[in-house]
Amino acid sequence: DKAIVARDQRIDALMPEFTKSMEEMDMERGMNLQKQIMQERVAVRMVQDEAIEKIATALPAPHGADFRMRALAAGYKEPFQPDPLASFFQVVDTLTDLTAQQRAGIAEARSKWDADLAALRDRMLQTMRADEPNKPVRSTRSAQARLAAKQGKPAEAPPPDPMVALRNDKNRMV
Repeated sequence: DKAIVARDQRIDALMPEFTKSMEEMDMERGMNLQKQIMQERVAVRMVQDEAIEKIATALPAPHGADFRMRALAAGYKEPFQPDPLASFFQVVDTLTDLTAQQRAGIAEARSKWDADLAALRDRMLQTMRADEPNKPVRSTRSAQARLAAKQGKPAEAPPPDPMVALRNDKNRMV
């Protein structure tokens, strides 16, 4: 609650300055104000993530792991999107004419997929947490680059989004 109150107070205090910087097209000042707002948002996120881990640890199996997954999925949509191969494995499980060897191969493939997906989700989660403070800079630099392109002027390239490589990894895995 303290983190949320501090965040809301800080945002309320900075919004008039932020609005003024946008009206004056002072993107650097706007970006710096966004960074300050993001610091407060990250502080709230850290408190929430710590609470998720404490609750998950306190709950008996399998409830702790289930709680952790659902709570993280609510806060980090992209890493915890529905499993893209879940329906495939469900359909395959209903096939009645598979040999024992085929079923074993499918079970092995599913186990590998589940482990690989869990590892990718963890990498995505860690990347999102680490990159979150950089979003205002990337957003501002992207806007500046778009504006410069419209005006035919050179602009600093925005920092790359580290999630792009992980999205590509997921697509390759699928």
